[in-house]
Amino acid sequence: GGTEISLDVPWRRPGAPNGIDERLSVAMVDHAREHGGERVSLAFAAFPELFDDRNRRWSRRVLYNAVHLGDPLLELESLYRYLAKYHALDERRYALLSLRILPIAAFAALTLEFAPHRAGHGTDH
Repeated sequence: GGTEISLDVPWRRPGAPNGIDERLSVAMVDHAREHGGERVSLAFAAFPELFDDRNRRWSRRVLYNAVHLGDPLLELESLYRYLAKYHALDERRYALLSLRILPIAAFAALTLEFAPHRAGHGTDH
């Protein structure tokens, strides 16, 4: 394996006690340390500037509310707050796409995010 490890989107079962995602993150860091990992990525949070902004202009408020329409699938602001706890947003990453490619890229990203994964893929079993 490599020296970098990445956590997929942390899922939280409704009604689960607080601290489970945090405990899993600590366990992942411990696992990386024990297996020669040098860098740990918790996840990727989209639109950090939108969630950072507490004094949103009307255009940003519209976008902020539009992002929350997707909450039943993926709660982006919750993911942003989770990563902010670990100061994991210090090095921002950007993706630049032309409008012509945007629908294809969005389809690919959503497919990767929500498509069923093969059992055992990426495990050491």
